[in-house]
Amino acid sequence: MTQDLDIARIAALVGEPARVATSRVDPLLQAGRTCYSHLAGRLGVALCDALIARDGLCIDDDIARFSPSGIHLLEDFGLDVRVLRRQPVSKTCIDWSERRHHLSGPTGVAIYRRCLELGWVRHHLDSRAVSVTAAGGRGLRNWLGIDLRAS
Repeated sequence: MTQDLDIARIAALVGEPARVATSRVDPLLQAGRTCYSHLAGRLGVALCDALIARDGLCIDDDIARFSPSGIHLLEDFGLDVRVLRRQPVSKTCIDWSERRHHLSGPTGVAIYRRCLELGWVRHHLDSRAVSVTAAGGRGLRNWLGIDLRAS
């Protein structure tokens, strides 16, 4: 009987087993989504990374500055960059699923809208998720060398 009491006391000290938190994030949201009115997830981060890799963008804290080659890349994409020529600055967000920067602010919004216009992304109903279309896959590879199949 004493042994049973000892076991009960020890069990009371230990308490409930710890619960492990698991991520239940929708894989579609991780792949690509809107964050307010700009692109986020792996897609948004890939766009930001590609602009940096091509020396088109430099990020300091949460401020993104476009170089002349970055402005040229945006023009090639079909964006009106007259405002950027006067002040080549944008904003960034830290992506909650990737823990890295993606573009926000007017430039991020303009890139998302242009991707929609070109049919490069499609928005999922009742969700913030976006998917890259076949045309978008080709377009992103041609424009910035982005290959989302590899991620």
